[in-house]
Amino acid sequence: MPPTEYFNLDVCSQLTNILFTGYSVLGQKTNGTGDAIKGKAEKSGFTVNEASKKYSTSLTKVTEIVKGAFKAVGLEFQRFVPKDEANWYGTAGPYLNFFCGYGLRWKELRLGHSQMSVGKEEGKSKIFMVESYGLHGGHHILLEGCTFPPEKGSSMVQSLGPMTILLYYIRCEPQYRDKWLAAAKRTFAFTPDIDQLLAAEKHKKNASEIRHLIGMMADICRIATTRQATRVFLPLCMVAFATADDTNCAHASLVRPATLPCGKITAELGPTMITRLNFSEKGAFMLCFHAVGPL
Repeated sequence: MPPTEYFNLDVCSQLTNILFTGYSVLGQKTNGTGDAIKGKAEKSGFTVNEASKKYSTSLTKVTEIVKGAFKAVGLEFQRFVPKDEANWYGTAGPYLNFFCGYGLRWKELRLGHSQMSVGKEEGKSKIFMVESYGLHGGHHILLEGCTFPPEKGSSMVQSLGPMTILLYYIRCEPQYRDKWLAAAKRTFAFTPDIDQLLAAEKHKKNASEIRHLIGMMADICRIATTRQATRVFLPLCMVAFATADDTNCAHASLVRPATLPCGKITAELGPTMITRLNFSEKGAFMLCFHAVGPL
């Protein structure tokens, strides 16, 4: 695949998902926590679609690349003892998962927020219509992340919309109840009597019992406010572009188009950008500004 295609946002989303899968397989293998992801990936392999072309590769090749890339920056896949400060999994995992959110959010904005995923059964996705809980088109701004796969959404709780969090709380299994209850309380902290409202909705998976209450809460959220985080999902190729090492043109050429030689890149770009990496407010704006460059 030509290096310039790495800046194709669709290709970038596909490659990010492959990267995350490779990381997850290596992490599970290292920690001995199962190989469910590995079995599926070994069987199907990976395919990247770009226009009319297809590029295929195997899990073995992907894990070799991922392992080599992490090793090049001093990160080894190894077992760590609890509370070991050298354990980097807890940082890398959420970041990679968050970068996958760009493709998921892109798809969500294109298809809408009318349904929510609740996992898979016999290889097929299980969904329900959010309308059954009293939520309609006017509430879409409160349903960010509702179409994300549950395993992705649960790893980026603070980046989900308030009504998405509420639906997760209502429908989650008992072992996850405390996690989603805490998230819902934090999100609706400014809503009067929120503890009583959440208690009333507990275990009410039958939508008809609480649809009017949920719809009313959503209407209030539209005219009042919630403690919703406003992080922006950015494509990984943009972050790679903004944080590339300008002093090493051979490396920079892998992530920056040939039409932008190293000497033309603004001084604010480069490795120091990683120390200011942020996905909200001024930090997100500056990252986008520097990645786009002078117009």
